[in-house]
Amino acid sequence: SEDRILPTEIPDKHQYQCVMKCNKIESKSTLQVAISGDKRKEKVSIFTSEGKELHCNPKVALVLSMDKTFPNSQMDTLSSLVYDYTPPKDVQLVRLGTLRAYDSCKSEEAKKEFIESFSKAIINGATKAKSKGCRLVILSKVLFNDKHWQVVAVRVGETYWADRRARPEVFVVNSTNEAKMRSAKNLQEQYEKNGVLPSMRAACRAFSEVTGREWKGEVKFSYAQGLQYGNMGCGFACALNEVRLLRGDFENRIVQPGDRVTKKVKKEIKVDGEVISFVDEEIDKEKSVDRSIRVSMQEEARLRARLVLFTAATEGSISEKYKSIRTFDFRKLGTSPGESKT
Repeated sequence: SEDRILPTEIPDKHQYQCVMKCNKIESKSTLQVAISGDKRKEKVSIFTSEGKELHCNPKVALVLSMDKTFPNSQMDTLSSLVYDYTPPKDVQLVRLGTLRAYDSCKSEEAKKEFIESFSKAIINGATKAKSKGCRLVILSKVLFNDKHWQVVAVRVGETYWADRRARPEVFVVNSTNEAKMRSAKNLQEQYEKNGVLPSMRAACRAFSEVTGREWKGEVKFSYAQGLQYGNMGCGFACALNEVRLLRGDFENRIVQPGDRVTKKVKKEIKVDGEVISFVDEEIDKEKSVDRSIRVSMQEEARLRARLVLFTAATEGSISEKYKSIRTFDFRKLGTSPGESKT
């Protein structure tokens, strides 16, 4: 199950082999993938069924290293490879393209585009959702400071159209463990400072055009974590988190005010031969609650292999038949195909 919570302790070395079968029944193409190396820096190698390593453009193949990532322009391609969600009839879904947010001088231009994109989506989506009396979800992948991908969505329930007290919900899914370092209150403050919440409030003014109600600027903020595996895995986690949010996997994993519990710890450091004692604050792991979903090594390796195969096949450096390969059976190296599956 993709949304299982995995152990936080990860072996220092990994060596797995997986068989990927093309999802087209008429194709008999079979590839093998070996994963090896230090944790969170593994290398994914792709082989034909005859054991010959599959090579493609070196720039494309960089994505097969867990400590490398793909060009930002490929985010929508990756998202389309992962996306397998059909909304139910009671959900009006609007998927935006990628948006950007900055903590720098670029922020005003990006903020304007951010607000305009969500405002237009809200007007179009809300008009349809209100006429149907259904829920509305507007979803986007946001690139922060050209470095880090997160999912940002705005949601309203079916009761919103008649309930004057109801508020739009701004839902953020991050792939780094900020909840370990910050309380729920501090997390919300962080998204106030980086401009996401102010921009979303501005965009949500568009609801007043559809509902005819005065906009008071109130939104509900929800934050959850779908943690990445590799050191450079935020984009892959973002693509998975987008679908997981739609499926409802994060409904019981929203960070709560009492989740992070800290304790005082006495510490000592030695400076120029003198021992200095001080009291520091650390998270109390036993009392704290971690609601995160974690991307497994296998899940990220699968996405890396799929993106490389799709890109290489599209540019013509490998056969077109590899373009739609997606299913995997993992096993440890040295075992027969039916053994040690994970």
